[in-house]
Amino acid sequence: MRGVHRTEFSLNLALAAAVGGALGAVVRHLVVQQTANIFGTDLPWGTFIVNTIGSFILGIAVEIFALIWTPGQAFQIMLTAGLCGSLTTFSAFSMDLVTLFEQGFLTKAGIYLVVSILSGVMALLAGMALIRAINT
Repeated sequence: MRGVHRTEFSLNLALAAAVGGALGAVVRHLVVQQTANIFGTDLPWGTFIVNTIGSFILGIAVEIFALIWTPGQAFQIMLTAGLCGSLTTFSAFSMDLVTLFEQGFLTKAGIYLVVSILSGVMALLAGMALIRAINT
């Protein structure tokens, strides 16, 4: 079939994603827990922070892999799909947003929605820009 690219299952790549995913999940849990202790739970600061940091790390990784260093596919998958994929969490963001709406905090929910999306995109771009600046 034209235009369809099939890839074979690779246990090594699956394990790389799993290792990165385990690390990202632990980091996310610790950050969410500590931000709740520091800032309280009025707003989902932990989810906001891990999503922003994860987007920044992903931006750095993508640019390093494109411009400076091309590690093996397993390392790339471990860092991007594994670590960044489990560190960031769209499902928790969605749940936090719905919870704010259901509790009647419409303004907080709206601000959280806009600021979360903008900060994620801006952090990704900042990570990419940082590596581009270092690489020139």
